[in-house]
Amino acid sequence: MLNSTRAVLDQALAAGVIRQSEMDLIGAYIEREMRKDRRTVEISKIERQSPRDFDLSFEGQMTEDDGKKPFSYNYSAGLVTAVIRASNWPRFAQMSDYPQMVWAGDWSGIRDSSMEAKWEMFDIAKDEITVKA
Repeated sequence: MLNSTRAVLDQALAAGVIRQSEMDLIGAYIEREMRKDRRTVEISKIERQSPRDFDLSFEGQMTEDDGKKPFSYNYSAGLVTAVIRASNWPRFAQMSDYPQMVWAGDWSGIRDSSMEAKWEMFDIAKDEITVKA
């Protein structure tokens, strides 16, 4: 994890914006993303969306290196959706609101599903991320 990201997470934890379990999951998510496709994830801002555990959003920069030319882009994501995406998300087709889209390999079938459906997927995906991180 980049030092700048660690500092943002430490500040959010100290300020009570995030809880230790959420910080641990974000760390596992970042480690998983960094192993995948040679990505570097840098978080610059994190916010709580509601009092519910893990209902966080964050923004920052992601850099991907395909072996030819690295490219960077700004991103923002909700922790729930980010964790689902980092997992083996096609297996959630039946839980999504758009199973045919997901079976066809279209991520938007997950992304555009209801928050209720995404929370159910997240409850499974977060265990996968933390166990295999």
